[in-house]
Formats: sequence, C-alpha cells, structure tokens
Amino acid sequence: MSSGKDEQKLFGFHRNILFLGLVSLFTDVSSEMIYPPLPIFLTSVLGVGTTFVGLIEGVAEATASFFNLFSGWTSDRWGRRKAIICGWILYSCVYFGFAWVQSSQMVWVLFAVYGLTG
Repeated sequence: MSSGKDEQKLFGFHRNILFLGLVSLFTDVSSEMIYPPLPIFLTSVLGVGTTFVGLIEGVAEATASFFNLFSGWTSDRWGRRKAIICGWILYSCVYFGFAWVQSSQMVWVLFAVYGLTG
C-alpha cells in the first residue's frame, strides 16, 4: 500500500509545487515575449518618443523599488499565499491590459501597476 503523500507527487515533486512552477514559467515566458516588441509598438503605433519609452521603464522600476519596502509587511499581514496570489493576479492583469492599450496614459498606468508586482 502506498501512502497518500506518494500519490500527490508528479515527477518527484509535490503536485502543488509542480503546478506553481509551471504557472511561474508560463508567466515569465509571456512577459519576456512582450518586452521586445513593446518599444516598437509604443513608437510606431502610439507615436511616443524614445524618451517616453525609457521613462515608462523607469516608472516601473521606481514603483517596484518603492513598494518592495512594503512587500514583506504585506506578506506578514496577509499571509504569504495571499500576497503571492494577489501579485500574480496584478501581473496577469497588466499583460492582459497591454492588449487594449490605446494611449500613452494607459501605458503609464500599466507600468506603474507592473511595478507593484516586481
């Protein structure tokens, strides 16, 4: 007879760990796929300047740096699991939002929210 713990393992990993890793992999792959064409989209379709492209990346990095100060506190207060799930939901919403970007203001907002997940 095998124990219940052995039945939940796939490829030697606990089922939840394996699926969490796969979700993380696909999320990272999707984010890396959007970054190369994004500056071309911003300059050619939205008509923004190259300075703007650099500034929005700076906004995302600044937001990430600022809110990283509070991420540990949030994790302690809400619990690590809830904090991770909220981060992934925000992250997914940002990349889903790129499909409807029609103005530079929307890009600012999306990159600021993206910084919250970083």
